Amino acid sequence: HSSQSLKKPFKPFTYCELFSGIGGFGVALEALGGKCVFASDIHEPAKRIYEQNLDCTSLQHQHGIGRGRVAGDIWNVDAQDIPP
Repeated sequence: HSSQSLKKPFKPFTYCELFSGIGGFGVALEALGGKCVFASDIHEPAKRIYEQNLDCTSLQHQHGIGRGRVAGDIWNVDAQDIPP
């Protein structure tokens, strides 16, 4: 493969990952240049795996969730905690 074919096909972008599970979809989006700014899942073991395996430094939660952490049940998340 030439170095041209290894370039990311998209401009960098941000996204929110609801019902994130262990982050399989996030892995694909990161490979395309994406940066997750919000993630949530209700299942605690899945959240721990997500936080261990993906770059969570850009997660922008507030109101006690904690920066760099996957939020829990989306029904309990304040809309203000989800970045635009």
